[in-house]
Formats: sequence, structure tokens, C-alpha cells
Amino acid sequence: MASVKKRRNLDFETKLKAIQRVEAGEESSTVADDIGIPRSTLSTLLKNKADIKVKAAEQRTSEACRVCATSHGKVEKALNAWFLEVCAKNIPVDGPMLMAMAK
Repeated sequence: MASVKKRRNLDFETKLKAIQRVEAGEESSTVADDIGIPRSTLSTLLKNKADIKVKAAEQRTSEACRVCATSHGKVEKALNAWFLEVCAKNIPVDGPMLMAMAK
């Protein structure tokens, strides 16, 4: 019975390093072997490199693997801005208070 490979989520930092190594002229098969991913996965990363670079720049942490889309983006951005403002004033915030502001 063939062994099933486990899925591996690469963070944006690893994806960017792989893209930069290939752009610098390193052989893509060598890069893929070093990272431990199939060459087809590296090809997909190279195909989507513009999108990956934009999303990596938007991320607050380099450990993120994917960008999760939200259904209420404007509300979440406004709520986050309010939350940061309130926290800067050292006002305690709890769940019901956040829910009330979200409405």
C-alpha cells in the first residue's frame, strides 16, 4: 500500500524565499527538494508569485500560511480600528462590548 503524504502548509516567508531563490537563478528542482515540496507545487508558487508577494506584504505575521477572506471586511476593519483606539486608552474591552460595537 502506498504511503500517503501529509499536506504541508508553507508560511509566506518560506514561499517568498523559494520564489527569490528561483528568480536568482537557482534550479527549481533543487529549491523544491531543499524545501521538501514537489516541483509542481513550486511551479504553482511561481505562477502565483505576484499574488503571494502582495498578500505577504499585507500580513502582520510571517508565520501565516493563508489569507482568510472575511464576509464583512469593512465592519471588521472599522471594529479593529475602534478596538486599537480603546486599548490605547487602557479601557477594558469584553465580548459583549465588541458585539455591540459591531452592530
